[in-house]
Amino acid sequence: MSTSPADLSGLVVAGFGRQVLIETDNGDRFQCRMLGRKIRPVCGDRITWIPLESDQVDGTVTGIGERDNVLMRPNRRGKEEPVAANLDQLIVVFSHSPPADPFLIDRYIAAAEHLQINCALIYNKTDTDTGPLPAWLRELQDLGYPVALTSAKSGAGLDSLRTMCAGGTSILVGQSGVGKSSLLNALLPGIHQETGALSDSGKFGRHTTSASYLYYLDDQDHTAGALIDSPGVRDFAPPPLKQEQVPNGYVEILAAAEGCRFSNCRHENEPDCGVKKRVADGQISARRYESYLQLMALMRTLSAKS
Repeated sequence: MSTSPADLSGLVVAGFGRQVLIETDNGDRFQCRMLGRKIRPVCGDRITWIPLESDQVDGTVTGIGERDNVLMRPNRRGKEEPVAANLDQLIVVFSHSPPADPFLIDRYIAAAEHLQINCALIYNKTDTDTGPLPAWLRELQDLGYPVALTSAKSGAGLDSLRTMCAGGTSILVGQSGVGKSSLLNALLPGIHQETGALSDSGKFGRHTTSASYLYYLDDQDHTAGALIDSPGVRDFAPPPLKQEQVPNGYVEILAAAEGCRFSNCRHENEPDCGVKKRVADGQISARRYESYLQLMALMRTLSAKS
């Protein structure tokens, strides 16, 4: 990111289409537009900007700093677009209503593994579901992914969620209707007033309902951790990966691949496959293996379109 003496720096704390809300190092916030269509900052980005004398915005974003990572997802046209940058953790929120989609959750986990960031799971609305944990969730827990049971209504599990988010930048992702916003409001009372004020201002237009926001766990100590709330989705897939990269999203398959006869084994129809052997022996979940095969097929489809 090259800068001129007139450029100022800031952190993107909210994104609304072609406009962003930025925060400076001293805590001041400004509404900025983009300089051209090639500059697309998202929540978590460090940016440079210049002030403007305008009734509509406070400044213009002139550049984006080098990213540690960026979470991508397909837009309505099927093209990849950035969601958030410089993440330390991806937190998948799900519930029993709407019913959880284990294969969607697997794809989020694969995205986190591909970005080499932590992934945690939040089973929300547990105040209305007193049954045992689903088998697929126990499988993921056994693989080492932390699970917290939460309820925005009762407050259960909020301390666990806060502990999960301590010290880094996490993003909440998941299907529409799983209660991410309610969970955030319970964890950080008053944030609905902040987002409501942005909506009421009218400066960001209709994008306030489909925006991403960054919130600090402690407004007085930003090093305590931050949470990014992203819009709910119906579906999600990691960005197009090469076929040899797909196993990186499944830790148990990646480990079992060491037992394959061929180093370039895709774990589909190849002979002497260590992964298929462990599936047959029950050491790898048949559901997770099917999830892997589905993602392999999806990546082939996406690669063919690109």
